[in-house]
Amino acid sequence: MLCSVSLAQNGLDFDGVDDQVIVENASGLITSGSGIALACWVNPTTADFYGGMAGFRNELDADFYLLQLWGGGLEARFRNSEGTEHTLGYPELQMGVWQFLVLSYDGSELVLYYNGSPVGSMEAQGSIPSATEPFRIGAVGVPDMFFMPLHGLVDEVALWDRALTAEEVRCLYNAGIHVGMDGLQLYYPMEQGTADGDNTGITTLTDAQGNIDGVLTDMALTGTTSNFVQGVAPVVHEVSATICAGGSYLFNGEELTEAGEYLATVSGGECDSTVMLTLEVNAAVDASVTELEGGLMANATEAAYQWLDCSEGYAVIPDATEQTFLPDQGGSYAVLVTQGECADTSACHAVVVTGIREQAGLDARLFPDPARDQVRIMLGAPAARLDLSLCDMNGREVWRGTFNGTSTVDLSLEGLTDGVYLVRLATPSRRDVLRLVKQ
Repeated sequence: MLCSVSLAQNGLDFDGVDDQVIVENASGLITSGSGIALACWVNPTTADFYGGMAGFRNELDADFYLLQLWGGGLEARFRNSEGTEHTLGYPELQMGVWQFLVLSYDGSELVLYYNGSPVGSMEAQGSIPSATEPFRIGAVGVPDMFFMPLHGLVDEVALWDRALTAEEVRCLYNAGIHVGMDGLQLYYPMEQGTADGDNTGITTLTDAQGNIDGVLTDMALTGTTSNFVQGVAPVVHEVSATICAGGSYLFNGEELTEAGEYLATVSGGECDSTVMLTLEVNAAVDASVTELEGGLMANATEAAYQWLDCSEGYAVIPDATEQTFLPDQGGSYAVLVTQGECADTSACHAVVVTGIREQAGLDARLFPDPARDQVRIMLGAPAARLDLSLCDMNGREVWRGTFNGTSTVDLSLEGLTDGVYLVRLATPSRRDVLRLVKQ
């Protein structure tokens, strides 16, 4: 099930003295395959240093490794059961920067990749038949025999019993390594412990593929070095979406209804992709309605309105698109309220109309709104008689007055509490309701 996630990711820091991870008898995982591939993210610390990153090395008949050379170069080597050495180099290894390395062998060609692109290749033959060679991370070789520990960081180490294609390497660089890939034998994402924390209780490095865990050897496992630390930034494709309250969003086969960040591995095309969805949920549309004498008023502001006739199957009422609705005849009515991309429909409300209206609505407006001490109400034309009342949102009348032969009324708000009020206007032939905020 999908859930909200944190994208914090750990790696391992090696001190360049004796730190290493040992995976015993790991060569037995590749002896029957069609080839070999080794991948890892590395971040070397010092250029003037020899340091093994990952792989097999016995300097006899079972070498397949990546090694930092003195001066910042890279050595990638395959040595077969006949002792024949095949070595590729890359001179532009960078210090203090995460880089993705892949060494791949298909039985006839050895290829070195740097950050998803091939940087060297050569013909190669042979195999590694030994099933007892240890796989090492943070060093290659053994003490007293070409032992070269790394001074730097390593993350996302993986081993396959087959070669990787150029397209697969590009996918791994852009989308990451995933458990269950064809031929994947070892995978160490290093998501253990607490970065820079006390991890002394951890003794093994977990193989996410479930074959052989590595042994953490001679590591302090506490503090900012020789320990689990912040690793390479995860390869995640970020997308975002917004839904209306009460709606849902289909993500990786699951209907999501709550705001949050969701992580999933999505298969498609030539690459699996790790995708993080940031889902936002818009506030619920206010579809409540205030019942007026002979009409209705939608409570939502900054919205679009469409009044509907409930007795006619929610039929649209032509030209009824104002916040206030004063029908010519009684009935049951609702309003469709739209705010941004979201909409909701109110409940149906019964309206009783006493008498026939010659015209509905006044060309009236008020300002300022919100108002503090006084509000001015203006009509489009002078009214012979204007009855004006002010009601709170509970329907209680707090003021009433009558004016003759005027088109402008200045109404004092002194003594009224802050809140929303309804200003009801009536002439002998027309009426209207305005909404006022007092603050």
